[in-house]
Amino acid sequence: MKNLRIFLTALLVISAFPLAAQVDRPELESAGEVQFQNYQGPHSRIDTVEEIIGIGTILSRRDASGEGRYFDKYRVVHVYDSQETRLFSADIFILEPNAGVDHIDNLRRILSGYLTGAYGYSAQDAAVLARFITYYNAIYRGNLNFFEGRYTPGVLSRLDAGRVGLSTQWSEWAGKTQMIIPLSRRPGQEESRLDTDALTSPEVVESLRQEPDRGLDDRKAITEIKEEEIQQEEQALAQERRETEAREAETARQQEEIRRREEEVTAQEQAAQTPEQQTEAAGRRAQLEEDRAELIQARTDLAQDRRELARREEQQDQRLEQIRREREQIAADEQGILSQGAAPSQPQGGTPGERAAAPFLLLSDQADVLGTLVMVDLTSGEVIRSSGLATIRGSSYLASQGGYLVIAGEESGDRIISLVRLNAESLQIEEQGEVSVAPNSRLLVQGNDIYGCVRYQDRWIPGRFNQALELTGLLDQEMAPYSFLSLQGQNFLFQLPSGSVKVAPLSEFRAP
Repeated sequence: MKNLRIFLTALLVISAFPLAAQVDRPELESAGEVQFQNYQGPHSRIDTVEEIIGIGTILSRRDASGEGRYFDKYRVVHVYDSQETRLFSADIFILEPNAGVDHIDNLRRILSGYLTGAYGYSAQDAAVLARFITYYNAIYRGNLNFFEGRYTPGVLSRLDAGRVGLSTQWSEWAGKTQMIIPLSRRPGQEESRLDTDALTSPEVVESLRQEPDRGLDDRKAITEIKEEEIQQEEQALAQERRETEAREAETARQQEEIRRREEEVTAQEQAAQTPEQQTEAAGRRAQLEEDRAELIQARTDLAQDRRELARREEQQDQRLEQIRREREQIAADEQGILSQGAAPSQPQGGTPGERAAAPFLLLSDQADVLGTLVMVDLTSGEVIRSSGLATIRGSSYLASQGGYLVIAGEESGDRIISLVRLNAESLQIEEQGEVSVAPNSRLLVQGNDIYGCVRYQDRWIPGRFNQALELTGLLDQEMAPYSFLSLQGQNFLFQLPSGSVKVAPLSEFRAP
């Protein structure tokens, strides 16, 4: 591997970075940056990283039919044709309607667990490949024409144009996803392997190059995986060359043995006088012809294997050339970033931190009236920063504990609507509750206590939280979820579903 990388580095030194212009051809201009939109909001259950990776590990334990399942949520179908050398086989990774994954990082963790379990990749390499699988499937989402002519009929027969690939919107994953993991036949073996060349198609690479950092880390990482594959293939080819040379020597020896035996049998046939001698000569002739036929077949097989070896050696040379070009492009992009970084920046009227700004809740025009908290320049109205949380409810927020307190989320799967605190500077989630709160609940902050309307045993009742957004008290009285809330001394006032006002002593709040 070290020698291979020295070879590639030497090629880079003498190159003039021609590949950037070669890859930036017109048909790639439409390949924009892939940006996944993840769910931002509270959950009723948060799995550990190990548990999420474990889902993929379970999926890798495929049954005799080639199918792996994780309850009614995730499924993998292994569609492999061991005789096919031109078209790709595939693992079809399916997100069923009950799939709960809603963040690209977690989807990639599931994929990495699967790749490690099914194909023996290290955790580090599996994580890299999982990222490329998601890029690949996002770029070719719904594009059956792309998969036709590249994948076997067995794969194509299982694909649905409405589901194939991966949407960049998390809400379109469950029940609507068939991710394709391209597989090819491992040379000299019946088993399949993930095809890393397919995952790094020009469109995928060009999409990565649209990112601010040109996707350099991911591109470097997968190039190193390819180099390792080439190293392993070179070792396999070297072994097969030695075996081929040994077979050639053996067939040459057998050919000479056949020639010698031909002379002996011919002489014996000519000298045979008695029936017994003629029978013995005929037996030797029959054995000789059988051995000759086997030698002819062995030489035919050897010639075919030599052609296959030459084809694989040519493929190896092509992969080496492709990696050389990929390294050239990476080096050129790296140099481009360095050049941009060295250029003096021009002042643009001050940094965002220097501007007079205020928080503002941008509302959608959807029926649910979801919102996103942003910071707005008070002079220009320009949005300076935006929260990734786009499910804020109730058209309001409260300043609390140096941040902003909101009700956010949605009710589906293990996602809930609950309290969320956003960081005052970044506007990103800082803390989130684990108890369902009415989407249109009012919030009341009194000292270190936060009051709102919570779900308890399928009823809406008053709830009290601490500043860590932990539920500390419940008032066992059903309320109108949209009720105005008020504290008057030691009394808590709220509206009942009947429309009347309830006055309850704070002492009636009980621990949950």
